[in-house]
Amino acid sequence: MTRGAVALGGNRGPVAQTFCHALDILRQRGVSLVAQAGLYDTTPVGAPDDGQRYLNSACLVETRLSPRELLDELQRVEQELGRVRGVDWGPRPLDLDLIWYGEVVCETPRLTLPHPACWYRRFVLEPLGEICADWRHPDKGLTVVELRDRWRCRPVTIALAGGTAAWRERLLREPSAFASAVRLVDWEHRDRGAGEEPGLIAWRGTPGGRAETTRPRAESADPGFRQLPADRRLDVSREAADSDAWLTFLAQSVGDEPRRVGTLELED
Repeated sequence: MTRGAVALGGNRGPVAQTFCHALDILRQRGVSLVAQAGLYDTTPVGAPDDGQRYLNSACLVETRLSPRELLDELQRVEQELGRVRGVDWGPRPLDLDLIWYGEVVCETPRLTLPHPACWYRRFVLEPLGEICADWRHPDKGLTVVELRDRWRCRPVTIALAGGTAAWRERLLREPSAFASAVRLVDWEHRDRGAGEEPGLIAWRGTPGGRAETTRPRAESADPGFRQLPADRRLDVSREAADSDAWLTFLAQSVGDEPRRVGTLELED
């Protein structure tokens, strides 16, 4: 039996009941439930601000299924309970994400372990802190609680690295809807004398399109990226090449204040 963690989310229909139904189905299909976190009210990340907030939770499981088999089962349960794929960041009755699985570290077209965004998404870290506080991220070298507490400070400092000076200056000039929770600085010109270290360093890539496109372990192979502190670096070069939406998503992920609103009532 291998232990892993699954994150749950949803914002359509009776979400808490859907969570319970999903976990009951998984228990019937060779997935044992070890621990279940509470329910958290959170801000949708990347979705239109239509007032429809999310519920999130997380659970620890044990299974003899392989990571790919477990992923297949999670997606099968999503579909059975009404999840329709095809719209990025869209509303959904159920989202089941495999966060980590034993000691497995991998990146494939279908599955990256640990989940590439689990270390900076508060709606994942808050419930995980209840059930696997001491799990240590293999790349970042920090436990769930250490990662979670990094985003509890206010404001969270995000440093812009790479790209051009004009790109960084433009983003620093533009007002942010999360200004009270997130502060942007220029990695190249931040006040090192103040002793402040950013919670996250967003890497834009090498100016002029010379950055490597290979991303082993979901990170850039660019030498400039590799020189950044490993526990805080995040490669946003592909997303930032298209628009500034990545910054809104990132600010939502680290700047939200999840609120615990209850527990799941599961049948024995």
